[in-house]
Parts: sequence; C-alpha cells; structure tokens
Amino acid sequence: MTKQKIISNSTYWYDKIGKTQEFAIVNDLTVISTDNSGNTLSYFYEDIWDLSSYSIVQNRIDNTLDFNQIEKFLRKEAKIITYMILMYGKSRFGRQLEAKTIKIQYLRGCIIPISKWLKEKNLNFTDFFSNESILFQYVKYQISIKKDFNNLPSFFKYLSNVYHKSFPYKVLINQKINFFLCEAIRFREKSKKQTAIIPSRILSYTIEARWNHIDYILNHIEGLSNFIDNYMNLKADHEKPEKMFLKEVNSYKLKDLFKKYNINNRIQFITFIKQLQGTCKNLIHTYSGCRKEEAYSLNISSFSKDNSISYVTGFTTKLEGKQKETRWITTEKIKLIFEILKKINISIIKKHKNFTPSNQLPLFLSVNFLRLNNIKSLSLSSVNLNNELYLDESKILITPKDFEELESIDPFRNWGEEEKFQLGSRWNFTSHQYRRSLAVYSVKSGLVSIGALQIQLKHIFREMSLYYTNGATNNIDIVAMYSKDLIKTIKDTKSEIKTLEFIKNIIFSDEELFGDYGKKVELKKSSITGDLTSYILDDKQKTLKLFQKGDLCYKETALGGCISVDPCDSFLTNSLTECFSCVNGILKKNKIKNVIFEEKNLLNQFDKTSIEYKTINKELVELERLFKKLNGENNE
Repeated sequence: MTKQKIISNSTYWYDKIGKTQEFAIVNDLTVISTDNSGNTLSYFYEDIWDLSSYSIVQNRIDNTLDFNQIEKFLRKEAKIITYMILMYGKSRFGRQLEAKTIKIQYLRGCIIPISKWLKEKNLNFTDFFSNESILFQYVKYQISIKKDFNNLPSFFKYLSNVYHKSFPYKVLINQKINFFLCEAIRFREKSKKQTAIIPSRILSYTIEARWNHIDYILNHIEGLSNFIDNYMNLKADHEKPEKMFLKEVNSYKLKDLFKKYNINNRIQFITFIKQLQGTCKNLIHTYSGCRKEEAYSLNISSFSKDNSISYVTGFTTKLEGKQKETRWITTEKIKLIFEILKKINISIIKKHKNFTPSNQLPLFLSVNFLRLNNIKSLSLSSVNLNNELYLDESKILITPKDFEELESIDPFRNWGEEEKFQLGSRWNFTSHQYRRSLAVYSVKSGLVSIGALQIQLKHIFREMSLYYTNGATNNIDIVAMYSKDLIKTIKDTKSEIKTLEFIKNIIFSDEELFGDYGKKVELKKSSITGDLTSYILDDKQKTLKLFQKGDLCYKETALGGCISVDPCDSFLTNSLTECFSCVNGILKKNKIKNVIFEEKNLLNQFDKTSIEYKTINKELVELERLFKKLNGENNE
C-alpha cells in the first residue's frame, strides 16, 4: 500500500479528504487528516486522529480523537463508525461537523459509552446494531443513568443513512426505541436549567480586582518582556537556581511585582503567566459575551476601533455552521489586555526557531513555550477561568443577598438543592455565565439592583444597545459585521426576563390585584386547584412565547403594571388616573397609596396660586376619589 498525499484549499473535511475516498474501502493507510499543505497528519491505523486543520481553533486538544479509551477488540469497529460520522454527519445547517462536535457528541457521547457497555456484556458492535432488543436495552440503560443519550437520535440517524462498503451494519431504529428516546430528551429539555448569572456583587468585585491586576502588570510590562527575553529564554541555571533567579529579578526592576505575586523561581513564574491568562480571559468574556472557543480564536492583534466603537475580531461556527469571522463589541480598556499578552507572547516565542513573531500569534499561547525548546507547532494554553491572579476568596463566597438575586432571576429553580450554589460556597466562573450575565444585565430588567456594576459596564451596555438591539439589526452591514448570535441571545433574554418579571410581580403577587387586567388575573388564580407554582411552571413556556411573538407585553408602572403591547397615549400627558379605567391596567393598593403620598409632598413645594399646584391638585383629588372607590369595590 502506498501512502496518499491530498492537497485542497478547503477547510472542510469532506472537500479536503472525504470526496477523494468516499467510495474506497477503508484500510489501515486510509488518510484521516492532512495539514494545510497536504501533508498527512493521521492514518486510519493510528489510535489518535488529529483533526486540527478542520477546526475554528487549530491548536486545541479538542481536535484530537483518542481511541485508546476503547478496548482493542472493539477499536477497529469504533474507528469505522467514527469515520462514517466524519463522512456523512452534518450540522443543522447541512454543513460538515466540527472536530469538537465529533469528539464530544459522537465519540465521547455515543461511541465510547456504547463500547464500554458492550465490553461489560461481552458483545460487539455487530451484535449491537443487528439486534433491536440489545439496542433497546442500551437506550433504557443510558436513560436510567441520566447521561449520554441526547445525541443518540442523530447518531442513529447518520448511521442508518450510510451505504458504504466498509460499513457492515444495517442500523434500523424501530418506533418503540425512537419514541422512548424522544420522550426522554423532551423531559430533559423541559427540566434543563439555564446557566446561572453571576451575582452582581461578585461580578462587580471581580471586575475591579482583575483590572487592578492588569493596571499593575501593565506598569511592569517592559521589565517582564525583557526578563523573558534575557533570562527565561536561556538555559536554566541548575546551581542554586532560586538564588540566580532572584538576582536576575532585581536587575529588571521586578522585585515588587515578584513579591506581590509570590514568584521565587521559574516554575512559579510560569504559574504566574498561566494565572495572568486566566484573569485576561475572564475580562474578555465579561466585556464581550463571546464563547469559550471563540475567545481561543483571538490573536494578539484582534482588538480594533472603528470610529468610536471598540471591538474584538475572532471566529465562530455558531452562525452558519461554518467558521466565520465575527466581531464582538467591547470596551476600549480591553486593549490593555492585548498590549500585555502581545508583549509577553512575542518574547516567549523568540527562542523557538520554527516561529517568527507576528500579529497572528494566538492571544492565549501555551505556557509550554516557556518550559520547552524548539516546539514544532503552535499550541494554545488551556485556560482555567478559576485559576487566575489573586482574588479575595471571602468576597466571592455566596451570601444570602446573592442567593436572593439568583432566586429573583429564576424563581422556579430550586437553587437550595444544587451543591454549587450553597450559601458560603465559592462561586466558580464559566465562560457562558458571562455571556448570560451580560445579556441579563444589559436589558436592565429591574429584577436586580446592580449598583456599581452599572457604572463598571456602562460603556459596554451603551455600545451594545446601539448595535445589538432593534435599531441596529435593521442595518444589514451591522448584522453582517457583528455577532448575530449574541443579538439573538440578548433578544431571547429580554423576552425571558419580561416573562419572569410578569410572573414574579403579577402572578405571584402577595397583594390582591385590581384594575381590568388585574381582576382577570385574580379570577384565573382563584380557579386553579392545587399548587400554583406547578401550574405556572407548566404555563411558563406558553407565556414566554406570547412575549417573544409580541402578543403580550409587561411593564411595571407607578400604580402596578400594564400589559399593553401598544404605546400608551396617557403616558404622554402624564395622567395616572387613566390606568383605573384602562383594559390593560393592573393596580396595587400599596403602590397607589405611595403615589398619593408622593403627590402630596410634591404639592407642598408649589404656591397654591401656581398652575403647577392646580394641575397636580386636580390629579391628586381624582386619584384619591378613584382609590376610595376601589376600596369599596368587591373584586369579583
């Protein structure tokens, strides 16, 4: 057998590899992957397949398929199945599956769990696919342990459409199995929990603490860069290395920085760089809303300004199922992160002869470049968001106030039962928490009091409101340029927050409701037998759809609330009394009392002969009359 060399400019696996061997029988020297020059990276016989050249982020461990986790007697079959997913699997956009998707959803989510189960049962893949009873046993088992079944329908669907000489199985999924799977997935989706937002107190503190680190390190960046160039990139001194290390530190005016971050040797310096990357990545997620892999796609020149708007440019596959350049609106201050990491990365790469420093260097370069010599390929750092520069642990522990805030955002979730949200436990950060927090806080829902956070994020809120809301999405150029996916997230979040606001303030109101619409709500609540919470949970999705379609709207008012989807004429005349007769009005007695009290205080500020006094007094007299009438009403 002769080895193949396949060259193609396409970034898609099928265009690059698949179409040249679609009908060829798979053998040990079947090419699995090539680099961009056509050189083979992986053959079928190898137990690790490198798919990095077909990924948004080419230097990640997510791009390798490792078959060593599968028993040898099942491994060849598992490889053939994976090859067929590579060949025939398609995203919802009809495009080639990403390397990460194949690894996580199909190899790790389907093939490896099936192989482990088959090993326990002393079966093989032929038994599995040829016997519907065995297949049904596995599906029931996976559902019973509540894992690894979400991707089974698409996995079976892909394989049932495979007609290839090297694929000996006929995959037939009967109605019973299909129904069982679909019902389990539907139940899981219904009970799936939203990503938690980061409580505003914790987010506010961490933003401040992280920027303090960035500002401090920026003042020492020249010294750090020179230290890497002239000491870290040289061969380590093994005779009294710590003493030599600290001597060098003094000559670069880094003594205070190294003392602050407890850096006493090479290993601790590398740890410091790793933690600095964690701090930087947390801030990028905070101020952009980009996803984990999207942040990894950034390079040291990704920050730009277009007129007065700051943004970062990277790649996403979420828009159309293929790699596409995208911008995320951000704050100008983010450029400090790029200045720091650019200096550090260029210094780190200098000792490696295979690379020339350029603006295309990854923003999050692997710290292995500090440890090793002459690395042959660029690799990214695996950044842990919870391994960052010092934070005061006592300030990121969940307090009763934080817990109340979580409950106010999602009152139907039983937060107390979830171990990671227990009072007194440390808040653990994830990239998607920032995305959701940015969306929730940017729509300024009124469900939480965000105080200092509003000041810290005011710039990003303002810019996002310009580009990520209705006005901007009518502009075709803007839609093409900026993250449509984040626009959709913010719009969906707005509907969700308004739904929760409505349920919390109206449906779950502790007060009796009055007004035309308020009476209807009270009648509906009185007709519900059983637990109101369970009823609302079942009805929540219907209510959400009404908000999303624009058939229902809710805004809190001085007297209670309003559900009108149309602009209010009375709002222009500042007349509160119109709410009493409006079909969309919701009235609360305590709120009316507060308005009367405030109106009286306001009245005292004007001369009795002034036009302002007469106008306010007229409104106040009518308000008191209507309130007395309301108190005499029977809310039936």
